[in-house]
Amino acid sequence: MKKTKFLAVLIALLMSFTMLFTACTRENGETNNEAGSTTNQSTSDPTGNEGTTTQDPSTSEEQTQTEPEATGPVGELLAELAQTDPVGVNEQRVVVALMDTGDISGYGLWAWWTDAMGTCHLFPEYSWGGMLYYDVPAGVDYFGCVMLKNCTPEHEGATAWGTWGKDTDNDRDITISGEGGSTTAIYYKRGSEQRYESKDGGNTLSVYKDFTLADMATKTTIKYTISPKTKFTSASDFKVTDNNGNNVPVTSVTKLGTEVATAVVTVGEELDISKEYKMSITGFGERSVVPSTIFGSVAFEEEYAYEGDDLGAVIDGDIVTFKLWAPTASDVQLIVYDDNGTTENATLIPMVKGEKGIWSYVSQSSDNIASGTYYNYQVTTSVGAQVAVDPYARTTNTNGQRGMVIDLSTTNPNPEWDSDVYYAKAGTATANQFRNYTDAEIWEVHVKDFSNYKHNNTPTTATNPFGTSAGKFTAFTKTGLKNSNGTAVGIDHVKDLGITHIHLLPSYDYASVNETDSTQFNWGYDPQNYNVPEGSYSSDPANGKQRITDFKTMVQGIHNQGMGVVMDVVYNHTYDKNSNLNKVVPYYYYRYNTQGKNSNGSGCGNETASERAMYRKYMVDSVLYWATEYHVDGFRFDLMALHDTVTMQLIETELHKINPKALIYGEGWTGGTSTIKGTPASLANCSKLTASAGAAGGVAMFNDVIRNGIKGDNDGTAAGYATGKATGTNNIKFGLVGGTTAYGNAWKTNSANQSVNYISAHDNLSLWDKIEKSMPEATKAEQMQAQRFAAAIVQTSQGLSFMQAGEEMMRTKFGDHNSYASSNGVNNIDWEALDDGSVSGQKSDEYKMYEYYKGLIAFRKAHNGIRNAQVTNTSYSVFDVSSTQKVVLVVADNTNETIVMLYNPSSTDFSITLSTHLQVGTYKMYINGETAGTEPISTLDGYEVSCAPSSCTVYVRTK
Repeated sequence: MKKTKFLAVLIALLMSFTMLFTACTRENGETNNEAGSTTNQSTSDPTGNEGTTTQDPSTSEEQTQTEPEATGPVGELLAELAQTDPVGVNEQRVVVALMDTGDISGYGLWAWWTDAMGTCHLFPEYSWGGMLYYDVPAGVDYFGCVMLKNCTPEHEGATAWGTWGKDTDNDRDITISGEGGSTTAIYYKRGSEQRYESKDGGNTLSVYKDFTLADMATKTTIKYTISPKTKFTSASDFKVTDNNGNNVPVTSVTKLGTEVATAVVTVGEELDISKEYKMSITGFGERSVVPSTIFGSVAFEEEYAYEGDDLGAVIDGDIVTFKLWAPTASDVQLIVYDDNGTTENATLIPMVKGEKGIWSYVSQSSDNIASGTYYNYQVTTSVGAQVAVDPYARTTNTNGQRGMVIDLSTTNPNPEWDSDVYYAKAGTATANQFRNYTDAEIWEVHVKDFSNYKHNNTPTTATNPFGTSAGKFTAFTKTGLKNSNGTAVGIDHVKDLGITHIHLLPSYDYASVNETDSTQFNWGYDPQNYNVPEGSYSSDPANGKQRITDFKTMVQGIHNQGMGVVMDVVYNHTYDKNSNLNKVVPYYYYRYNTQGKNSNGSGCGNETASERAMYRKYMVDSVLYWATEYHVDGFRFDLMALHDTVTMQLIETELHKINPKALIYGEGWTGGTSTIKGTPASLANCSKLTASAGAAGGVAMFNDVIRNGIKGDNDGTAAGYATGKATGTNNIKFGLVGGTTAYGNAWKTNSANQSVNYISAHDNLSLWDKIEKSMPEATKAEQMQAQRFAAAIVQTSQGLSFMQAGEEMMRTKFGDHNSYASSNGVNNIDWEALDDGSVSGQKSDEYKMYEYYKGLIAFRKAHNGIRNAQVTNTSYSVFDVSSTQKVVLVVADNTNETIVMLYNPSSTDFSITLSTHLQVGTYKMYINGETAGTEPISTLDGYEVSCAPSSCTVYVRTK
């Protein structure tokens, strides 16, 4: 937990407050960031463009370094603060003062540190300027902020980027001590990025000197970064030592005699990547040398990149071979535990280093190592000896602290598993029904939400029909279940709805919950062990074998109902920056900024480096493992713009060799400013990703344009096309044609197979909550009409159709837009709300909405023209009917029929004669404001078509 404090108004009224954070609050950042392809709001740089690189403030345009005049008693304020609110031993204080005697109203800070989300606070105003202070945990050595302007009081404490601007272009990065009880005071001037420090509490200031990075660029060069720019005239100002204190000769320094912020130091002997080095610079102190740039070099890749498929613990008969890629390690020990991983009784076995940095050990009969043995690695690198779980571990003990050797053939749920096929495996009957990505109907659900039970966020007296499978993988295998109203629930409901793929929120082993406590909840976007099923969803978290079997049982059960399984994967960041990956090869798997700190494009305190050969390999290996061992049918990539296009294209190629029908889609944005090297897999670069020959599609991306066009913003009161704002038809048309025509937007697709059309997901308000918030004066009937209209637009658009589980039954999370760690009561699906009238004689509103969705999906499946993966501007006609109502009409043609779809966001009926666009003949209506399905509602003969208020009306003429 983290605590933030700030000065409220005057010394006499010093106040403090506490804000709660989670170790990874990117879920909130994700809420803020899905603003579209043109703006990515972030934890670190909320206005940065996706895929941009964080700039070094010290390399920006030269700022004045003239010390300002003494302006006031900041020291007195700090002294008063120390008395009224002393710094605790487990925290440290960061003080940020704005020295300016002018009007600073509207000025504030957006601040964050390490893995904390950004927040906004306004400067309390004093005669000399303003000051804020923050208490952060001891051990944190990085504090970042953006100077804001144009803020208003309602922005105080905001965690979402508002309408304010930045005082200067770049982030302000502050290195702090990390020591408990310490205080770091930094001073700024308005319009300047230069930092100052003061020994007398702000009366006089001096330029703040900061040695931010010593980066091992090659085996003989170190790149340094300092602030402010400084002129050095001799190589003697630089000193490099190894971990034994021995001097490494410095032979030259670039840019001597020039005032610069960064230059390169060359040493006279090769640096050993397994050792720790330190570099000191006169006047700037000492820093550890980080092997960062060298990891991305061609030379390193040629020497150490490994292409084998045998990493991890591999069983061959009675022999187990352990292999670990750890090129920077000086020693690796295999730790073999005596039991199931609950005690410390263990044996250490030395491993042998071979080519490409591979450490290995082949078990002996005396080792007693077999399937079921728990193990870890002790890896000694430049940062010391650390114990790590094997990144390639297939399963673990409770809470993922120790890997387990496993014979995967013993984990299959039944003899039929070997004949279980990928949902859309080539040559199967189902595959013939699933030709393209555009045939997909995706239902996104959290494993616990699916089968934990609640009604109106309160305990229900109704018996949970899922029984002991509640909250577990196996709940998806339960058929024939009904709620207390006698209405079908669970997998039967999903199948009857017409869903083709169930998208599971993260189901690998994540770190934020105790696997033995069923009351804890988290979405799971905090990876711990990527290739291990999450234990809290298993019937026995302590049994490493059982969690595998349970996951396979779930997949098989879903396949048996004719649906596929999509897995939500989060390769863009780890739970914390010292993950198992980092313990094995420190600094390799992550990106860093010019301050030597973890790049935070994820908003979670770190981001991984997909462009590096061995992490790219790891991602590909992991995806293929889930696809082959678990028969997973598709993958949704979290914050996919943090991955480069080369990696995503490689995943597409290799996965579609195994299963040409596998779905691949993701978020084409970041959670902050990234230091990615290469081209990001962002919305702007969507068209650069292509599909392999014979594949059902390539790499699809969430279409935030149609999402925002339909409903307005994600969490605010703004209305959209379906909820009262009858404008913005270009956004609607962009979605209707699967993004194949830009209509003024900054990105477009290669085909409709790349457009994931949606209006709700786990992030943000549920659709029903958003409608209630943006239509507060409307009746429930009007709100329901708005939801039907919104759903009809998605279901009649070219592209993939996607929805949050429960959207079809007006799911509410009671206004909680960021429920990543909220209670089960908030998050669970309210199955009791469904009432088909079989017992009560009266259908519930939720069931009526479900019937409408079911009819929409059935209609979509029955008409190929709406699922035309290769839609082009010659196969449709899209236009506004009038400049006042902004009604959009689509005419889709194929060889069998003409489909006319009218969208009327206004409050009145309209009719129009479209003789120039329609062939004469009889048209049958299939969808209107309240009814949808494959049975015609009415018949129309001629050219004139009409549409009811706030609805989608669809006519079909069969040729």
